[in-house]
Amino acid sequence: MELGVDAVDSVRQLLEHTTRECAAVLETAKAIIELDGLLEAADGTALQPLYAKVPARLAGVIELFYDLGHVAHIRFIEPLLYRSDAYREQDQRLSIQFGAHDRRPFILSTPRLPTESSVELQVPFSSPFIDVLARARTWPTDADVLMNALPIDGVGAAKLLEATESPSRAPAAPRFEGTGMRVRYFGHACVLVEGSGVSVLVDPFVSFSGDAEPSRFTIHDIPERIDAVLLSHGHQDHALIETLLQLRHRVDLVVVPRSGPGTLVDPSMRLWLESIGFLDVVEISELQEVSIGAGCTVVGLPFIGEHADLAIHTKIAYAIRLGGCHLGLGIDSSNDDPAVYVRTAAIVGDFDAILIGMECVGAPLPWLYGPLFAHSVPNALADSRRLAASDASSALAIVDAFHARKAYVYAMGFEPWTHHILAVDLRPDSRQSLEIDAFLLACRARGVEARMLLHRADFVLQSA
Repeated sequence: MELGVDAVDSVRQLLEHTTRECAAVLETAKAIIELDGLLEAADGTALQPLYAKVPARLAGVIELFYDLGHVAHIRFIEPLLYRSDAYREQDQRLSIQFGAHDRRPFILSTPRLPTESSVELQVPFSSPFIDVLARARTWPTDADVLMNALPIDGVGAAKLLEATESPSRAPAAPRFEGTGMRVRYFGHACVLVEGSGVSVLVDPFVSFSGDAEPSRFTIHDIPERIDAVLLSHGHQDHALIETLLQLRHRVDLVVVPRSGPGTLVDPSMRLWLESIGFLDVVEISELQEVSIGAGCTVVGLPFIGEHADLAIHTKIAYAIRLGGCHLGLGIDSSNDDPAVYVRTAAIVGDFDAILIGMECVGAPLPWLYGPLFAHSVPNALADSRRLAASDASSALAIVDAFHARKAYVYAMGFEPWTHHILAVDLRPDSRQSLEIDAFLLACRARGVEARMLLHRADFVLQSA
């Protein structure tokens, strides 16, 4: 944890509070481990007798089933769990941090503790108060109206007012009115795609530090209305709640991958987005289309790999047709089976440009999924199964399959405002950097315009 010894008492109090107030959540976790142990004895015979042994915390919210190898599994009936005491809106809160800075503690390990330079709001993520607060970032708002709308005490209100400045620039960027498709890169895997009066934001990861260096696009560079947000998968660097909540009041539609069978490792993205206040969420499968506005079509593409060989259904790549152009978003596809993309390209057609991540090393399996296992993962297995995307040769195979005229690589952690989410510190001699260099050289040798996107980028595609 990125905390000093002066925080020991605060962390102890937080632990005690969590143990006491979140007892139902902790008991549910213990029940899952207990039920997982019961299923180890399942021998392929009928599972119905086991229901009598299901821990009380899980009774009525699960189904037991076998796969075709006669291995028993648990299916969670997720809508029921969201309506149980295992889902606690009363523990959700916001921490408003003052000061424009990029370096922040890593989110998966360091608890957020109240400080002199923060204001804590104990509000459910679904609360309309968040929209009022987020709107004040870009629209001048009467201070009294804002303070009266927020569930905040006098001390917090005074701190918030003291740190607040009136917006000195246009509330939001105007929509792109030119021909073709404009692509704006906001960092990591976040791009804004615009054309024909339509705005689509992909995997929102937006910096809010407008005056910080290096220069980057910020929330002020996003149109006031976003026709659709596309989310590719549930990893914290692609479905970032911090950004999503601050954009919620601008978003008409959210498109997510269709969820799987309710497994612990693969929760429904639609359900958790609806639980935090998004009203219009649509699921999409591979090769399924959704129309956005008058001139935009989004198609789901296969997203192979990157999840350490776990059965993750809620992941999808995208193809966008807009302004007469065709853009592919490969996200973090690892292209373990190039034949998938050859078959897909024969159906969806060639791309004018493709964007893809190349985190070809990836964290080992337990780094993200370890807490979901009932038993610790052996080191050899953990190191073999990694959260890795494409290397140079596999990314090049995707470019070749779709005959892309242009290829762009996401920065994957080079931007300083992503460090608290990604916890990576790549160097020019890191394997990822070397693979990117090799990929760019190979593309250019084929006559494909190629570069790595870093910090900010803005380009317009025109139909061939």
